[in-house]
Amino acid sequence: MQGYHGTYEIQLGKFLGKGAGGQVNLGRNIQSNESVAVKLMTKDYIDTERGAAKIRELQMLHTMTHPYIISVIESIEIPDAFYIIMELGRGDLMHKLEEGIHDTAQAKRVAMNLFSALEYLHSIGICHRDVKPENLLCCQGPRGEEAWKLGDFGIAIFFTEEDPYITGNIGTPDYMAPEIFLDQKYTKEVDLWAAGVTLFSALTAQSPWAHTNPQAKQHAILIGEVSWHQETWDAIDPNAKDLVEKLIVRDPQERPSPEACLRHKWLIV
Repeated sequence: MQGYHGTYEIQLGKFLGKGAGGQVNLGRNIQSNESVAVKLMTKDYIDTERGAAKIRELQMLHTMTHPYIISVIESIEIPDAFYIIMELGRGDLMHKLEEGIHDTAQAKRVAMNLFSALEYLHSIGICHRDVKPENLLCCQGPRGEEAWKLGDFGIAIFFTEEDPYITGNIGTPDYMAPEIFLDQKYTKEVDLWAAGVTLFSALTAQSPWAHTNPQAKQHAILIGEVSWHQETWDAIDPNAKDLVEKLIVRDPQERPSPEACLRHKWLIV
């Protein structure tokens, strides 16, 4: 890839990590000097079921244009692999929370950006199914401000108004809505539950589930047993808690839509 001549000339640089199907390196567009993330996917991996799902994810991302969704810039095919050129983030929200970096102002930016992204996704018939701090990347926003962009559409799925129901016990357990655990048909509102759990963590750097045992944690999720850490929440804007409480509710129809969340009193500027 070093010295590739095409739409994008990318010089591979620092190794950023390894995920399903290949590694991710820091890259640079030689023409614009723009830093990018470069993911290598081998043809052997693409021929597997998981690889085919990754290709579907990339095709999905290519159709999206939104300021708070990570963008795929270019896909480049070479004889044995694909190079995927993606927007570069400056670390994910979970990494910041683990470093002890959290406050109400940051959480409010996360909320506004996330609900804007979910409003767009749901309007075009996509349910993300894996909203969580690890999938929110710190990037530059459309006006040069710090922004949080939603990425990793590996288990996202399409739905329609005529057929809004989704199946599949899939996701990250801490952020999965009760109806997913019950193997019921569910709807896009699972993203709102996950957004509520994500905001709980963004505000407190803690989990809403007191249990570490997987079975006990799942039971807490199924009955909606949220551990509110009273001393922590006493120091947080009560309007923020009000929104989180409205999202982490067992009945999907009671969860506010992304549009309603953006109009919530905590987020009105």
